Amino acid sequence: MTDIKAQVASEPLFESEEATSKKDLRGEQAYEELRGKLNPCMWDAVNLLRKDPEGIWTMCDKDKVENITINKLTLVQWLSFDDESVNYMINSTIKVLVRETVMHEQALTATLAMIAKRIEDLFKGKLLPIKQKLEQGDIEFKAAAQLVLIAKFLGFCKIKRRDASSNLHVAYKHGYDILHFVLDINEDLQKYLLKRKNVEPVTYVPFTRLEYSGSFNKLNDVQPPQVFKVVSKLQSVPFKLNSHVIQNKLFKQKLVTTLPMSEIPKLGDALQQFTNNYYFPATFGPDNGRIYSKGYLISAQQGGRNWMTQFSTERHLDEVGLRHLQVKLDSYAGKDILNAPAKKSLEYLNYLDAMDKHQQGLPVGNMLGLDGMLMGMQTHALLLRDKVQYNYCVLDDGRKHMATSLGLTTEEVKGGISPYSYGAGQNTTIAGIVKASDRDLSNIITKDFWAQWESEFQHYFPATYKLRQFMKGYVKATKLEHRVDYTTWFGFNATITPLETITTTHHTVLGKREYIREDIKLNKFGAKLIAAVGHELDSSILCKLILMADYDIKPVHDEYCVHPNDGDKLVRDFTAVTKQLVAEGPEHLHVLLNQMFAPYTAIYGEISVAPLISNTLTVDDVVCGIN
Repeated sequence: MTDIKAQVASEPLFESEEATSKKDLRGEQAYEELRGKLNPCMWDAVNLLRKDPEGIWTMCDKDKVENITINKLTLVQWLSFDDESVNYMINSTIKVLVRETVMHEQALTATLAMIAKRIEDLFKGKLLPIKQKLEQGDIEFKAAAQLVLIAKFLGFCKIKRRDASSNLHVAYKHGYDILHFVLDINEDLQKYLLKRKNVEPVTYVPFTRLEYSGSFNKLNDVQPPQVFKVVSKLQSVPFKLNSHVIQNKLFKQKLVTTLPMSEIPKLGDALQQFTNNYYFPATFGPDNGRIYSKGYLISAQQGGRNWMTQFSTERHLDEVGLRHLQVKLDSYAGKDILNAPAKKSLEYLNYLDAMDKHQQGLPVGNMLGLDGMLMGMQTHALLLRDKVQYNYCVLDDGRKHMATSLGLTTEEVKGGISPYSYGAGQNTTIAGIVKASDRDLSNIITKDFWAQWESEFQHYFPATYKLRQFMKGYVKATKLEHRVDYTTWFGFNATITPLETITTTHHTVLGKREYIREDIKLNKFGAKLIAAVGHELDSSILCKLILMADYDIKPVHDEYCVHPNDGDKLVRDFTAVTKQLVAEGPEHLHVLLNQMFAPYTAIYGEISVAPLISNTLTVDDVVCGIN
């Protein structure tokens, strides 16, 4: 097989659309030819097993197989279905094996889950009598395991051990077996599969059997018109690759450090796909209304890859754009930025590239990124009209004062504030502090530390502290069952469900296999509702800003990317929206909490938020909260 890394490294960065199209056709043809060759082999093996069901035990070590009787009954039952149904199972198995294992390693449990989902989709109610007869609910998983074992016996794939640290799909427990496709494939098929993986999901979502599981409880699909306007506006902004930056040797070196090892071989081929303008699909986080841009390998969501992209509409820098760009470059002065974390280094290289283009008299499409300042707690301060907290978010960094008082570094304090401000308790908060540190903190985090932490936090961030304690009381006081529905300040209908990690054990012809999934657990909301307030507010600010903007914008959580020439407009609009939150905050908070805790209010009456509102921050106090 061609070495993918060597292949990518030797190819030109861009390729004509016509050439790419021809390769797609050849690749698709090669893909179908390979499946056509494999299908008869699988079918022959199945027909032999129909005559002699005992034959499958020649393919595996009987001493290591658990529940042999159950597995044999399962095999006999699914082989008894009509040829069309069995052929579908075979085709689906081959498709998963080829698509999911040719280009990268695949956890065996993940492969089995995907094949099992296809079998379940096909048979639906037909399998219920068999499940009842066998008193076993995972017949699909057993059938999938038997099909993979047949493929292994025929020499299509092999199974090898791999430790739990391997870079695989995190939804599956992969400390046991890895599946490899072992047949040679030609270059056209290799490229075809590589490209297909960049634009299509690589897994099926496994079925969960709890009463309150499934997408119905994770997304409210009844939304007001402005929600769809935001998505349409974002998806209509054209982008293109920033070829100047991508060809920068240092940029390439730094970018590799931000990519998972499994994605590095795909990058070169992925870049060839984006020779013209392209657009980022946008979606909402169903639990808080946050906007996410789907970028696959050319991501608009993940750190360094953000700067591979620029606006398609290039403009010469005007006075405003040059000023914003210079401020950004000045912020890196005196720092060893090239040895800094890759995300910062790549951002810096993006700004250097923009300035270089300007000095050459060229138009600029590079993006300017302005971040919200302590955004979660800034929104709490605006919501509760708390001037003390607002000033420590926007005018002065309260985290630095906490660090001095507690004997910590600012980075250590950040590690604790992030979970604590969203409702985490003592253990999780301290774990965040320790994780952010590179030293022994045992002489600082003593038995008195937690009381000191809470006292300092309350002093600098009183709004968040009050809201946190207030909501924790109501979470404990009421049963919320399996979901909470509420409306964000922007008007997005959001839903929160409490999830718990569930491990299911399957006994198959491949031995005992564990499959991990998340299921909804009644009343186990924890700090989710507290975190939702900050998230829904920063998402609402962004959505309102997008509708207001008369310029191109690309959001990444609380970072706002615009053309440098539009920097002043972004500052203007952000400030206007945050002033609106100060004016409307108390009423919104009243509606929000009474929606979230509706089971409580139905018995005890409405919740008053008056004790939370400080009324020390006015609209006139609000300044720009991004930089």
